[in-house]
Amino acid sequence: MSTTRLWKQRPWALDKPLNNFGLPRGLRGRLAGLVMYWGNRPHQRELLDQLDVRSGDHILDVGYGPGWMVRTLAEGGSAARVAGVDPSKQMRRMAMRRNRAGIASGRVRLELGTAEDTGFADASFDHVLSVNNLALWPDLEAALRELRRVLRPGGVLAMSWHSSTAPDSIQRSLGLPEHVLSVVSRDLEQLFDEVRRRDLPNTVCFLARRPR
Repeated sequence: MSTTRLWKQRPWALDKPLNNFGLPRGLRGRLAGLVMYWGNRPHQRELLDQLDVRSGDHILDVGYGPGWMVRTLAEGGSAARVAGVDPSKQMRRMAMRRNRAGIASGRVRLELGTAEDTGFADASFDHVLSVNNLALWPDLEAALRELRRVLRPGGVLAMSWHSSTAPDSIQRSLGLPEHVLSVVSRDLEQLFDEVRRRDLPNTVCFLARRPR
């Protein structure tokens, strides 16, 4: 899907079109990427702390942005392979620079793509992750179906979004209302097993397992 078409799509959970944080491009997109690189770290760490990554696991990062979480996973020593999809060409360039070593070794693969259309084969991953991205997708149900498809049976989907009770006022302002968070839980329960919601200091985290 072209970037122009993506810009015209409205996120399912927001009442405004995408901006340079939702779909970075150009100089403003580069600046947004730098803000995300530093600002999203506490959220990414919180999500990673919820996971049980084992030796040889294959992981997909949906909306990898400037690539910090991909690099952290690839250099952590457990995951055999870390792949990512992001609709932004600007973010792909930034993430590829930060993950040069992982790409050269074959442990990292970064592609253009969306949550609704990752481009990966069925049952490719043990974990699918997404940080501060789920509210930006045009079609939540289609995205969840696609992420279930690329998960192996028993694999774990982990997604998080800004908490409305976070310490930082900007992060709080990005939090989703409870009725929207309830839609995420409901749609997950229709497609996955063991659905859990965890309210963490900086994020609201959703965990779910693909049925075996």
